[in-house]
Amino acid sequence: MPHYRYSVTLKDVDDEANGKPTYDISNAVDISTEAGIEAQADSFNMTLGWKELPNIINSNIKLIPSAEDIIKIYFSSDGTTPKDSDDNLIMVGKIDSITFEMAETRSLKIKGINQLEALLNFPYPAIYTNKTSAHIVNNLIEQANTHQTNTDWVDITWDSSNPDTVTPLNSQGNAMPTFNYYQNFKPVFQMIEEVSRDEFTGDGTYQFYLKNDYNFVWQWRPSVLSGTLSEGHDFISIKATFSTYDVVNAMIIDGGYDFNGHTIFALVINTTSIGKLGAKWKFVPFTELSDKLKTHAGVTIDEDHPFGNVSEYSGGNQALRNDVRTKAKEWGQSLCVLLGNPRWKLDLEINGVNSYVLGSLYKLVIPSIGWETDDDMELRIVNILHSFTRNGWTTTLHFEQDETTAISKFKEKLHL
Repeated sequence: MPHYRYSVTLKDVDDEANGKPTYDISNAVDISTEAGIEAQADSFNMTLGWKELPNIINSNIKLIPSAEDIIKIYFSSDGTTPKDSDDNLIMVGKIDSITFEMAETRSLKIKGINQLEALLNFPYPAIYTNKTSAHIVNNLIEQANTHQTNTDWVDITWDSSNPDTVTPLNSQGNAMPTFNYYQNFKPVFQMIEEVSRDEFTGDGTYQFYLKNDYNFVWQWRPSVLSGTLSEGHDFISIKATFSTYDVVNAMIIDGGYDFNGHTIFALVINTTSIGKLGAKWKFVPFTELSDKLKTHAGVTIDEDHPFGNVSEYSGGNQALRNDVRTKAKEWGQSLCVLLGNPRWKLDLEINGVNSYVLGSLYKLVIPSIGWETDDDMELRIVNILHSFTRNGWTTTLHFEQDETTAISKFKEKLHL
């Protein structure tokens, strides 16, 4: 049986006279850290026993933590003290709220945000012309490193697994689209979120997070399975909710360019869902559709024919436009049915572990709710919650049947 341990350290950033010392405050009696790829900021909270603090922190220096102090939280399951081990590091965060409570006992409730949000929270005037998302995100990180005045700042580096910033390729191996992007003093964190969306990357939303070594990861959300989790083997408990989230029941699909370089649009609506919930619109880029139809027909695309040789397509330009709209509507109707109806969200509680990756896609086998091995129930991890109490360490994986997965799967199933 695992022997769970935890360690918590606090760096006193206000105590410059003593070199901003770090204290071990592992007397925390209840720890909960949450890291989410779709949240504005990751967060943590913990409870500290008031009476233990003077024994840890010299009363001549400081009795209690304060805002801006740095918290590091470590968990392990092998019985060893996990402090200063990157493999066991769960959270590096900055305190932003402290509450003193007194009832039968006195305690401190500490809350804070993940350091990435804090590091990238400064405004910057963005002026990018004809650049890719990869170039913009990488440059925003460089600007964050250059313009910081905090003496504790550690430069953030571009992870080697990220797209190359000189000639970046998307998940399909194609060149990323370029675009113009201008913002007037908007927080860097928010700009990175914005240009990581499908309408800028051209092949889906990109996830990003900061690794323990300050390497910044910016990667495409995979549609490839990371593994399978099965009832009775892989988790302690489950909470499954089947409800309507972020409905999309009307969409305009960008199907790419015709032979004249004009965009082909298709309109798709789910009248049944609109009748129940009202119209919920979304613009969906599927610009590779026209290229796939041209390639399937053997159309030549070269410098003389940047949008393809129209004479090589049976029926000419109008036939291509009709075919793109037909395929886009076929795909979009199926997608509208899924996104315009209730979908699944699940919380799976497992024994404490730090090996699951945000954004990963898993096949779930849960016979209790009718999901058998042969069923195609693939959901994505969108949040990870670590909790350490007197009962030990548990990890809760938050799964969603999300829009990105649905779009990827429907594109894969579209037969040309």
